[in-house]
Amino acid sequence: MIHPPQGRHILINPARDKAFVLTLKAGSSTMSTTLEHDNGWERFPEAKLPFPPSVEVFGLIRHPFDRWVSGVAQVWTPWFDPPTKPIDKLVEYAIRTGDITWFLHHGSEDQHQYPQWWNFKVFPDAHLVRFSELPSIFPMLGIAQHNGHHIRDHRKMGYQGEMRRVIEHRAFPHRRSIEEVYLKDLDLWERASS
Repeated sequence: MIHPPQGRHILINPARDKAFVLTLKAGSSTMSTTLEHDNGWERFPEAKLPFPPSVEVFGLIRHPFDRWVSGVAQVWTPWFDPPTKPIDKLVEYAIRTGDITWFLHHGSEDQHQYPQWWNFKVFPDAHLVRFSELPSIFPMLGIAQHNGHHIRDHRKMGYQGEMRRVIEHRAFPHRRSIEEVYLKDLDLWERASS
């Protein structure tokens, strides 16, 4: 069973007219650094929702298959050590056997696997941009100075390296099954700006 995140992570600009919803595995580190640390945006407590109608809400949405692969690669800690945690054993089984659907149905306690739509269910009119088009969101947010690319380098930890390629290779034949688990995310991704 995948539990919902502890709360939405929302940033609001200094003018209080634009907000950005952070979604794990969809540029959240890049956006937090760019908005919060480099441009003075602040964390907005979820308890203070809803926003006034004058606040435009934005977010990034990642293709469910790509996000699933990246999330599994990130949480699989035996990149360096033998599998000991339950999540590690599930991933190890899925990689060894190629039975990705078993992993999908047994789920994960990791919030990187939680559906993205949950972040946006209270923001039905949010302007969503595909994660693959990350640089295009900055002008919408009024951000002129940014590095324009995903700033986290997880290769040293295996996230984007060999482990990601192994998981993607094993999961690709089951892509439709993964997409079916995340149908609402896929719908949001298909409707997002590209």
